[in-house]
Amino acid sequence: MRILLADNAALLREGLAGLLAAAGHEVVAVGGVVIDPEVLASLMGAPARPATDAATPASGEDAERVERLTDREREVLALMAEGLSNTQVAERLVLSDGAVAKHVANILAKLDLPPGEDNRRVRAVLTWLRATA
Repeated sequence: MRILLADNAALLREGLAGLLAAAGHEVVAVGGVVIDPEVLASLMGAPARPATDAATPASGEDAERVERLTDREREVLALMAEGLSNTQVAERLVLSDGAVAKHVANILAKLDLPPGEDNRRVRAVLTWLRATA
């Protein structure tokens, strides 16, 4: 969901409570995150997809990478995309922290995100979101 403000004064007048009341308060209330796609794209150095492109089929490359994952790895990655930490994923799936860490390491390797690359976890989630869009 996107909120267009006429100017920054509107945000100052409304405050955070007003902004959350206008959009995303349910998501935030349950522990989710609301972030504008353009802000995320600028942080990741990628062009933003217009809102009208939301129905565009996933890139074949992202879909192929996600297909490499086991069902359990996809389940872990989906929970990562919801913003859960490894500990929270472990609790949700009734796994040990070590098992989740191993799944995450396998996910990163199968998505061609080798150690040393920046923002691997975020990039894995972005791959998941594009592949499942």
